[in-house]
Amino acid sequence: MRIVADENIPQVEAFFAGVGEITRMPGREIVRGDLLHTDILLLRSVTQVNSQLLHGTTVQFVGSATIGEDHIDKQYLRSRGIYYSNAPASNSNSVVEYVLAAILHWCEVRNRALQSLRVGIIGLGAIGSRLQSRLQNLGLTVYGHDPLLGLGQAHCISPQIMDADVISIHTPLTRTGPCPSYHLVNGDFLSRLRGRQLLINSGRGDVVDNDCLLNYLQRGDSSIDVVLDVWPREPELDRELLRQVFLGTPHIAGYSHDGKLKATKILYDFFLQLCQQGIFAGPMEACSPREKQSEDGLIPLTLTEDSSPLAAMQSCIRQAYDICLDHNNLYRLRRSDSLAAEFDALRKNYRRRREFGNFIVQYHSRQKELALALETIGFQTRLLV
Repeated sequence: MRIVADENIPQVEAFFAGVGEITRMPGREIVRGDLLHTDILLLRSVTQVNSQLLHGTTVQFVGSATIGEDHIDKQYLRSRGIYYSNAPASNSNSVVEYVLAAILHWCEVRNRALQSLRVGIIGLGAIGSRLQSRLQNLGLTVYGHDPLLGLGQAHCISPQIMDADVISIHTPLTRTGPCPSYHLVNGDFLSRLRGRQLLINSGRGDVVDNDCLLNYLQRGDSSIDVVLDVWPREPELDRELLRQVFLGTPHIAGYSHDGKLKATKILYDFFLQLCQQGIFAGPMEACSPREKQSEDGLIPLTLTEDSSPLAAMQSCIRQAYDICLDHNNLYRLRRSDSLAAEFDALRKNYRRRREFGNFIVQYHSRQKELALALETIGFQTRLLV
């Protein structure tokens, strides 16, 4: 078999080497001509999969190493009898940790008390529900909006959500159906904000009408802070919008090494099931080159005895994942003549970011309550003796 894979998917060779010949390519550069004699296509969200890409090719299986599916024409795949899988929930923990890092940084800069925050979450799928659970376990007040789950009305977001200190958006991108999310955040939405709030979009760029958002932020009386990880028309960014946001990052919220590795394994496991059903000739047994993490291999973090709970949590999160580094790397490109190419380069060469569960926080006996809070958001802990 011949396999074409996005160059940003990790360990494709470790899983699929026994299946066939693997060709790595930049996801935005994959075109129909590359797939004329290809059996398996493995990609991420930057490749649009439709009839234009696949017509006349020999592709039999498409695997998308992402949660989102708005880049996939599933109806076309079904009409052609092409098997398909995405990687649901693979990067949900990574995105949740990104949002936590953004909130903690905002609290530090704006001098806000974490425990006093009210958080509104729009979209309670794999990511939104996990974020809700983490925040509630930390003692925060959380309001959820997801009409598909019976939480709120499709065209009316509750005043509780709109009045929350933090609003985080985690909807898929849909343009039709009972709850279309395209330009959900528009002029009307922004006019309902009370100010001194944090708005986070780490889902899909076009859920926010960015022209309306830019106009709103440019107004002298605007007092909200905005975190954007996703942008319409990527990799072409609105440079002025990048300049106006509180934090701007290059679509890397779900880019943890652990999350990307989970996605590769999910695609391999689905393909393995097809082989076991006799649909494809291939391996009949699972290949599991996943990384094993012993306690000795955990990355140690130590709290000082005089750390306040908020400062200690901020310190641990920053050591595990410094969101400001991603912001600064993108922000310095705002005047670049090759912003689009450099945006993609940031993603291609993204550092090996590990999730909180790979870190062990060593704490003093009187910091037990803080240690429990850190465990709540995913860190491992060890009492210093």
